[in-house]
Parts: sequence; structure tokens; C-alpha cells
Amino acid sequence: MKSVFKHFYLLFATLIFSFGFNVFLRPAGIAPGGISGISLLINYLFPALPVGILTLIFNLPLFFLGFKKIGKEFVLKSAIASVFIAIFLDLYPFFPVIDAEPLVAAIFGGVIMGAGMGLAFLSGGSTGGVDILIRVLRNYHPQLSIGQLLLFLDAIVVIASGIVYKNINNSLYAMVTMYAASVSLDGILYGLNFAKCALIITNNWDVVNEKLLTTLERGTTLIPCIGGYGKKERRIILCAIRKSQLITLKELVYSADKEAFVIMCDANEVLGLGFNYHNKNTF
Repeated sequence: MKSVFKHFYLLFATLIFSFGFNVFLRPAGIAPGGISGISLLINYLFPALPVGILTLIFNLPLFFLGFKKIGKEFVLKSAIASVFIAIFLDLYPFFPVIDAEPLVAAIFGGVIMGAGMGLAFLSGGSTGGVDILIRVLRNYHPQLSIGQLLLFLDAIVVIASGIVYKNINNSLYAMVTMYAASVSLDGILYGLNFAKCALIITNNWDVVNEKLLTTLERGTTLIPCIGGYGKKERRIILCAIRKSQLITLKELVYSADKEAFVIMCDANEVLGLGFNYHNKNTF
């Protein structure tokens, strides 16, 4: 039953992806990068070649690469998604067309497509195309976010769109679309897990630590240190919290030590007890 639900989840992701492409980007002549962008440019030059069929043809060698480097489960789900995307893209006449300003189309199309890609990744698959190549590259460079890799790999399509449409504005709008898609994609994958990392330096570290453990119910790590000025031994408290707990943490710390030194850092992703756990089938 869970497997069936994930396939419906993947199907919904492909519909969202195709909606952003057909409703906003295609009418505005904006090639969003990737296989779908390449297919749109070829379709513009040779209208007899359907966009959906072209995306499916270009995906075939990438499926082979993914099967060798990643595994059959991810590639199978990506293949299913690619087939549905090809069908939806070629059902273009049945989609509503919004006569939006190019900049508006670029932003909304990118956000919606990025959301579709993110949902596909969360279901354990992808929308095909460079998504598979990104998954392979992530095995070698896990420090890079998916959105960053997407921007890098799609740059050549952006340049080509200006040449094909003979208008530099098409390239500029495509860049806006790519950025919007990458932000939306990273937001879907990592946004729900945004957190804060607190480094707390205080003379009353034992009291503050107890308050964090009992009142905030967050785990802490005590790091031995020596003050650079006073040469006193103390402990730095390292604590990962959700953004909603930020105000409470400050109140707890300064109620115990008004002279405490607190450093707050953004944590784009936190894995472990109280947050999310790593799932090798997603990102």
C-alpha cells in the first residue's frame, strides 16, 4: 500500500512539473534548462517533433547511466515519471494558458517546476533528465546542493535559448526560471528542516545546559574550552534547535546568565533525534 501511495505521489509530481512548463514557460518561449528545455528549443526549430517524445528519447541514455551508477529502484521511478511527463507535455493543448508577463511567467513557472522536481525526489525518484545526472554527481560531491548543481548543468541551455529565439531576453528570463526552480527545489527538499545552531558561552554552563535539556527538550554537546582573556576553564554548549524555539532558548540562557555570549548560525539541514533521519533514497 505504501509503495502504491508513493507512485501516486510521483505521478502528482510529474503533473505539477508539466503544469509549470505548459502553462507558464512554453507560451512565453522560456526554455527552463535540462532535457525539457532542450526539447522545447528543438520543437521551436522543428515543430513536427513533439516536446514530450523528445524528452523521452533524450532520457534513455541517462537511464542507462543511472542504472549503472545509482540502482534500479531510483531509475525505475524516474523512468515512470519521465513517461508521464512526456504524455503531459504533449497534452499541451488541453492545459490552460495564462497570458502573463514574461518575468511573471519565468518566476511562477520556475517555482512550480521546482516544486514538482522536489516532490519527485522526495518520492524516491526524479523527473528524469539532468536530475539523474545530478544524483550521480551527488555521489561524488555530496557537499553541493541539488539546486546548485541544477544551475550549473542548465547554463548551456540558457545560452542556447537566446541563440535559438534570437533574443537575449529569452536567456535572461530562463536564468530567472532556473534560479526560481532551484530555490523552490531546495525549499521542498531542505526547507522543512531549516534550523538554528546555537553556541553558548557562559560561566553558568551547568545551569543553562540543564534548562535546555529539561525545558527546551533539546540535546546538547559540551565542548571543553579556556577563555582567551580570563584563562578560565568552562564549557561551550552546542545545541541544534528549530527556528520556532529561538526566542525560548534566548530567554532560558539569559535568565541564567545575563552576560552569556551566544552565537546563532543557520543550519540548512539537521539529521538525528528530534529532527529528520538520513534516507539514502532521497537527498
